[in-house]
Amino acid sequence: MMVQIANKPKIQDTAAARRLMELFGQQRDCFYSYIEVLEKQNALISLGKDEDVLVLVDHEESIVNAIFSIQKAIDPLESYYYIEGTEVSADDLLILKAELESLNIKARALSERNRELLSRNMANMRTEIQVLRTNPIFINARRFQYHNAGAASIIDITG
Repeated sequence: MMVQIANKPKIQDTAAARRLMELFGQQRDCFYSYIEVLEKQNALISLGKDEDVLVLVDHEESIVNAIFSIQKAIDPLESYYYIEGTEVSADDLLILKAELESLNIKARALSERNRELLSRNMANMRTEIQVLRTNPIFINARRFQYHNAGAASIIDITG
């Protein structure tokens, strides 16, 4: 149940607004970091540097966890906070919230682009593997390698 600001002490309202602004700012910084990681990932995927991509995936997961943790703190404050009647401008909060939504959309688009790029790379790798498996030179080389793999007939013990 939401209680209106008029029934709350002014100091508490201002503290809630400031905390909400602070959390929005932290989440914005996390989104910028996340977008930066996604852009680096895209470049590394394009270059085929799989090991470096894996390192960034671990970093990406930690940033996403931080974003969700901050969101868990924002949700109750947003439900508590009623924008009218505080010292912090409602416009500031709305601008930050709109920026966060914009960053979220951009991050989702970059993530989807990376996912598609990885899917294409995996399809190319599967095709290359299939070509190698059906290549007669490779098949004959493998057969020859194991053709004479029977038991040894002469053992040199002069050492």
